[in-house]
Amino acid sequence: MRCSITIVVFLLCTLSLQGQHLPNSSPHAHQRPLSDDVGGVDVARRAVLATGERPVDVVYGWFPYWQPASALELINAAMVTHVAWFACDVDTATGRLTDVQRWRECAAIPWAQQHGIAIDLTITCFGQESNLALLSNAEKRAACIASIAQAIADVPDCGVNIDFESVPQSMRDQLALFSRELRLALQTQRLSICLPAVDWSNSFLVNQLRDIYDYCIVMGYDYSWSGSTTAGPVAPLRGEVYTVERSMRTYHAAGIPTWRLLMGMPLYGYTWTVINDQQKASVVAGTRASAVTMASMPGIPGYELRQHDVPTVSAWTTGSTGGRMQQTWWDDSLTRIEKLRHVQEQRYGGVALWALGYDRGAASVWQPFRDAATPTTVEERETPRDADVPAWYVDIVGRIQGFGTEEWARRLPAGRYFRMRNTAPAPPFVTP
Repeated sequence: MRCSITIVVFLLCTLSLQGQHLPNSSPHAHQRPLSDDVGGVDVARRAVLATGERPVDVVYGWFPYWQPASALELINAAMVTHVAWFACDVDTATGRLTDVQRWRECAAIPWAQQHGIAIDLTITCFGQESNLALLSNAEKRAACIASIAQAIADVPDCGVNIDFESVPQSMRDQLALFSRELRLALQTQRLSICLPAVDWSNSFLVNQLRDIYDYCIVMGYDYSWSGSTTAGPVAPLRGEVYTVERSMRTYHAAGIPTWRLLMGMPLYGYTWTVINDQQKASVVAGTRASAVTMASMPGIPGYELRQHDVPTVSAWTTGSTGGRMQQTWWDDSLTRIEKLRHVQEQRYGGVALWALGYDRGAASVWQPFRDAATPTTVEERETPRDADVPAWYVDIVGRIQGFGTEEWARRLPAGRYFRMRNTAPAPPFVTP
């Protein structure tokens, strides 16, 4: 991620005033690559609306090039409407795309076609200098668009996802111009664009972009990120100064119709090395957080004793490894259900998952899509089907009481919970 000194100073000053670590301006660039140790209303949207099988209309997911082809088979294809192969980068010296051959040979194309899922190609341009070099030059813009058209020409009904991050404010008119040129060249092709959680530089002219792109994807994550000085929620729905709810509301207020807005949801969390076990503890100086995929999450220190931060709708825990205290924040099955409920209530177009392959089939990722539309039930069993649920729930007079507080039970979203039979120490009570 490249930031000018001015932007860095501004962010640091704002942070000291507001007490919240601010979003990383390039979340996708920052995680490139990240792996784990575990081996318009388009046709797809109309099909979803007709069947009603999913709790939201669109479930969009990026499949990064660094994920093995085998990871595709663990994705719940019945729940996904769009998959975007990530990514072909722009060679800003020429405007042409890189990695086109890798895209043409990727396993995501036949997989998506086999399952009746719409396929998109993500185009990336990261950093202020790169965006300046591309967008300021008419010949490079034209070369980029021609290269995009050529790359998708042989893939039936292929869409394009634009992911330009850290665009300087001086290039906002040129970004809008590039978008219009792209739409003119591709005509009826499906187009989507990634929008930053907070547009610090005012680089995205939403009032112009909203009528060009079929979907505007808000990257609703990295509000606390690897460089944060305190541990905190990666994707707080609410309860902070900057939240996913506020990001979505801001873009809608700028004129993007709700059905065009997709809420980005992370399939990863962050683990920070912290100075103590207090919630939102300070990070040990000189250390940075490491990203943890959902597939690897059960191996983090303190996973079985996790708690839920009700204000931000986030899961968190603290544990120790190698003599060092570590704190992790992420979305588990319960917080994911509540976020899906929010999308339903606000009538947004759907969600976008960063990134497919990080799940490795984890039930904590896919079960909430089913449970978001089903009544709450309690099942008593030694080991739940979904390992990513709180370890202790008690059924009292037909009502689920979680972590010893009835108020928390009333706040739980609809879903499937488990009354556990084990001898492990009960987790700390959660105070709503």
